Formats: sequence, structure tokens, C-alpha cells
Amino acid sequence: MHVNLTRLLTQPLVVALIGTFTLVSVIAWAYRPLLSACLLVPYRVTRQGEVHRLFTSAWIHADGGHLLLNAFTLYVTAPAALAALGSSRFLLLYVTAIVASAVPTTLRFMNNAKYASLGASGAICAVMFSSLLLNMNQRMTLLGIPALTFRAYVYALGYLAYSTWHSYRNSGNVNHDAHLSGALYGCLFTYLVEPELVERSLRQFWGHLEGWH
Repeated sequence: MHVNLTRLLTQPLVVALIGTFTLVSVIAWAYRPLLSACLLVPYRVTRQGEVHRLFTSAWIHADGGHLLLNAFTLYVTAPAALAALGSSRFLLLYVTAIVASAVPTTLRFMNNAKYASLGASGAICAVMFSSLLLNMNQRMTLLGIPALTFRAYVYALGYLAYSTWHSYRNSGNVNHDAHLSGALYGCLFTYLVEPELVERSLRQFWGHLEGWH
């Protein structure tokens, strides 16, 4: 998988998702009340019933680097899931993963009035691991550079390791907990709707591993 403008233009749903959370993020940076209204604040969700925050927090980002990482990750990992699930089920996966990945964070920090987080990473992790589960042997080429080509599961595991470390450190406002829960949700959703494709992908992957011996 590598950055290709033609492929990008043939994936209007992915373009729409990236465009939407980019636009909302930029507006929120300029208009802070919008940022405050969209943040995931578990204390306010559970104590004041502001359940909309479970959803709105996925449309804002901490800064340009956070936004670019999420946009790039969605772009390079979405194709396999989109092709296998179709637009409707792909969109259902993305939207439901937003809430599903926010729930564990909400439960963990619901008594902490100062905690707040943001980002689309939970939904994007769900898409990434859905694609991975559907094609375990797929390769990624970052920025079109052949030397940066490696198995997609290497990127996925590295992303999860990074998320786990930051979740343990509890640093910043990026919801790293959502990365982990999003990944698990993406795997569960994909197996429930396409069990045969997932099982075939896993058999091919184990066959590939056995070929190393």
C-alpha cells in the first residue's frame, strides 16, 4: 500500500471521512468553544449525561501532527476493509467503533473531572485491524519508498505498542486507550460479518509462517 492520488480519488467514502474530521479539527482549533464542546470528558458523560461526547470527540484532533498521522493511517489501511465489507458496512464499522472505543476510556476516567481526550484513533484502529484481519499477508509501502515496504501487521503491532506505552503513561490528551479497544472491536466486527474471509486470511498467514521453517 502506498500513497497514490488516483486510488485516493476512487475512494470517496475515505476521502469524505478524512475531509470531515480535518475540517472540523481546523475549525475547532480556531474556535475553542467548539473544541471544548466536542472533547470526550468521561466525568461529564456519566455525571451530566453528555453522551454526545462519545461520538464528537472523534472529529477533533490535538494538533497537525495528530491529524496527519490519523489521516495517513486511515488512507493506507482502509482499502482492504472497504473492498471486503462494502461502503455501507465499512461506514457502520467506522461509526460504531467511535463509540465502542470511547466506552472503556469513559469507564476508566469517569470519576476524574479533569480528564479529557480527543481523536479519531479508535475508529481508525478498528479499520486498520479489520483490513489486517482480512488480509494478514498484505504489505505496506510508506510514502511510495520501496525501502520502506514491510508487512502490514508490523505497522499495526508497532502502532499498538506505541499506544499501549502511552496509555500506561497516561500522557497528553490523545485517547490511547481507544487505540486498543478500537483494534479489538474492529477484529470482532469483521469476524462477525465476514467469518469465512477472516478464517481464510488466517489460514494463509499461518501457511506463510510455516513456510519460514
